[in-house]
Amino acid sequence: MSNKLAICIAVALGVATMPVFAKGKPEASEVDHNVSIAPVAGTATVDGDTSEWDLNADVVANMCTAGSVGADGNCEGSGKVNLSDLYARYNCDTNTAYMLVLENDDYEAEESNGDAWVTVGGNSNKVVKGGESGFAWVRNDEGRAIGYEASFALGAGITTDVQVHLNVSNNTSSTGKNGDTMSITVEENCSMPEPEPTPDPEPTPDPEPTPDPEPTPDPEPTPDPEPTPDPEPTPDPEPTPDPEPEKETGNPNASCPDGTELMAKYEWNEGGYTFEKPAGGDSVVTIEGDADGGTWSSTGNITHVILKGGTNTDTAEVDSASGGDFSKDSIPANGGGKTPDISNIQFCGIIDEPCNYVYGVHDRGLNDSVIFKYSDATGFIHLATYEGADIEGLDISPAGEMYASAGDDTAQPGLISKIDMVTGAKTDIGDPSGLEIDGISFNPVNGVLNGWAQDEGLLTIDSDTGEIIPPTVGYAGEVEDLSWSNDGATLYFIDSDHGGNDPDAGTDSGVTQTVRSYTAADGISEAVCGLTGPEIEAIETLQDGNLLVGYHNNDTQMVQIVNPDTCNVVLESGVDGTPYTDIEGLAVCPPAE
Repeated sequence: MSNKLAICIAVALGVATMPVFAKGKPEASEVDHNVSIAPVAGTATVDGDTSEWDLNADVVANMCTAGSVGADGNCEGSGKVNLSDLYARYNCDTNTAYMLVLENDDYEAEESNGDAWVTVGGNSNKVVKGGESGFAWVRNDEGRAIGYEASFALGAGITTDVQVHLNVSNNTSSTGKNGDTMSITVEENCSMPEPEPTPDPEPTPDPEPTPDPEPTPDPEPTPDPEPTPDPEPTPDPEPTPDPEPEKETGNPNASCPDGTELMAKYEWNEGGYTFEKPAGGDSVVTIEGDADGGTWSSTGNITHVILKGGTNTDTAEVDSASGGDFSKDSIPANGGGKTPDISNIQFCGIIDEPCNYVYGVHDRGLNDSVIFKYSDATGFIHLATYEGADIEGLDISPAGEMYASAGDDTAQPGLISKIDMVTGAKTDIGDPSGLEIDGISFNPVNGVLNGWAQDEGLLTIDSDTGEIIPPTVGYAGEVEDLSWSNDGATLYFIDSDHGGNDPDAGTDSGVTQTVRSYTAADGISEAVCGLTGPEIEAIETLQDGNLLVGYHNNDTQMVQIVNPDTCNVVLESGVDGTPYTDIEGLAVCPPAE
């Protein structure tokens, strides 16, 4: 993002940062690689305990973003990374394949039974399904799922397509995809041959009688030994040549210290540093140098730099938050006494105040709700994924607490919840109302929570109990979201006519999006102004009084800032590469008193 754009965004929000999102370009079509997986001989117990696995010897394949595995077995393509690893064994006696999938450092597996599976011989043949027989989630000490174990029958001498699948950090992590899968090969003669029958033994003949022994003669006297000659001196050994410097061998990657979060991570790839994550971090931290060392500069508040080489890491506090030097000399020496080359660098910074972020909810599929936050300093940060929650509304109270409301594509329609703005933890409030609550907004002056329910209209909601407080203000239009003005006098909302279509039928790009308003004195206005373009599903009032709007499944501009009185666009530019393409709700903190 340019400095000019960053300044415009900061002014709009009234704090240090303010994001505007844009969807990235689609990836190029994939190529059929068909890399082979060869399981290690052995067995396992599918119980979620990995202690029996050898995480060095049993690893057989990389699992990459969107299954983008190259011909050499490594991840290839822009933004495609090694999200998880596959370990495999095969028991010849029972013709059973065993697989272990584990997240890689800095990524988080998602506990979704519907996204954890293995197919063999084609994507329609699922031999393993999450939550069913032959499957067990693997959890860390805190109880969070970090992968899974699985087993399935596979005949000896088989070579066939296989796809192993898991969702990790809001992305597909897989060994391939349709027409671009790995193959699994099991040796033809892995079973033990049948032994030859043992012949019957010949009968043992009767023994001959033992003759009387001859008398033992007296022994000859032992001659005196010859003196032992002095040994030849041992030559000095040849000096052991210095070992080659160690290269990256994988785990472990150190995590950012408590109280900080990852601002940027760069990988060394034989000739240069490649930015890895988080999205937008390459505009926060830039580096120059090679595998021996270099310099870095930052627009954020960097507190620690973590260098990794071989299997060793060094975490160092920095003297300047905006730049400095780095060198492999700070990495502990390897077993041969040599300092390894740098394999990756992580930059950690102070966790920003919660109100310096904008928060959003992305709809993954029908009803899996992904909560994220964004600032120019950190880029996009995934907070949590709630499967089946169908969160449609999001807002922050004057007390600084974030609330969410559910639609009706869920087992708990109309449920009100609190969401922790640091951890993403969700706490449900009371019982679900059964309504489709498409948007919520706190009045920043009196703290009253309002919502909009399809086919019902404007609601008042008890934020302590989640109950609906009558009466409601009825309205026949299709409202997607709503937001109070900063003075608490006007409630703005987006009304889509859907081109006369069923509002639940899908996206209605190009239809009129009307900005309406509500006041206690005048009720609902005819119209304030209109926007034509992609379907808008999120609206939020910024601290300067302009509106931030988010779109449904839009291929170009994800968010705009508009003037609520004229609908003129104040800011059109956005952040490239957002992973969140279907924004259902947005939230920023109301202005401080």
